[in-house]
Amino acid sequence: MDEGTEVDLFAFKLTELQSRIASIDPSQRLSNIAKKNRLLNYFDSCCDGRYSGS
Repeated sequence: MDEGTEVDLFAFKLTELQSRIASIDPSQRLSNIAKKNRLLNYFDSCCDGRYSGS
């Protein structure tokens, strides 16, 4: 498969997932604070609280 086609397929799937998430009842969505806390907890548990951007 052509590389550009793979990127297009990935972008399509990502857009599809984003639209599904957006269609969820806002009262059932995680708040931004809850999302940030989950990310922080993830880095605390697996990476000793460190994040490597490289």
